[in-house]
Amino acid sequence: MADNGKKASAGKRLLAVLLGAALLVLAFSAYFIAKILNGHNDTVLPASEPTEETVKIPEEAALEEEVREPAETQVDYFTDEDGTVIPDYETVDENEYDPALFKTEGGRVMYDSPEARYGIDVSSHQGEVDWNKVAADGIDFAIIRAAYRGYGQTGSLNEDEYFRKNAEAARNAGLSIGAYIFSQAVTTDEAVEEAEYIISMTDGLTLDYPIVFDWESITTDTARTDGVTSEQLTDIAAAFCERIKKAGYRPAVYLNTTQGYLEYGLDRISEFDLWLADYGELPDFYYKFNIWQYTNQGTVDGITGSVDMNISFKNYAG
Repeated sequence: MADNGKKASAGKRLLAVLLGAALLVLAFSAYFIAKILNGHNDTVLPASEPTEETVKIPEEAALEEEVREPAETQVDYFTDEDGTVIPDYETVDENEYDPALFKTEGGRVMYDSPEARYGIDVSSHQGEVDWNKVAADGIDFAIIRAAYRGYGQTGSLNEDEYFRKNAEAARNAGLSIGAYIFSQAVTTDEAVEEAEYIISMTDGLTLDYPIVFDWESITTDTARTDGVTSEQLTDIAAAFCERIKKAGYRPAVYLNTTQGYLEYGLDRISEFDLWLADYGELPDFYYKFNIWQYTNQGTVDGITGSVDMNISFKNYAG
């Protein structure tokens, strides 16, 4: 009877250990699932793309972030007090923005710094924009979609039909401007092609703000980018930025927290400016970024419907 009791006790201890291990695995899995489903912090939604079956451009609501396998690097990871898993880069500057300097007024987030500037990003999704009204409503800059690549197998490059009109009208209204391309590049050659395409489109324009690489996963359909690895994605972004830099412009990479922590190798692109999408009243990204997109539900005079709102932490036009 005593031996049977010891066996029963040992069995209970083994069961408890196995149960604890299973709960730990479930908790870790739940974290990554939450990162995918959390639309405010981890869904990249800078601007919707028109539905064109020939080039397969997604609607805004169809854009969701997909966690890719992290690149095989020697980077260690740590967990912060909120349970977020973060890569430990020794060579990447940390986020040093003071939380006490952020405040929300009239639905807009402000940062108490003389360098801070307030802006929007737009595409053909916004339609006709009255840029004089936009400027009068406290907007300092606009990052305007110049082009997009389709996610179908042909991956054709297309000009945003409103780009030139928006860029010229925004400048005439006194705003500083930048430009971005919605990328679906799958090779570094395609990244360079995209860079040269947008460079040709901005000829004759004065750009104070960066030319931005905006690469997103398509999760609602089969896409040409489905097989792109994190290492390849980092190579693609770096190739785009290097070509933009060579042409004399300032390059930047648009990313959300999931991409920043798990997809891009930040140590390889941190020399370029980063435009972070992290929706809320405070950005909690661990590493340094230069522009923060804090909502896709902003309202601005002169624009019908919602628009993305941004804070630039440095005055590019200064």
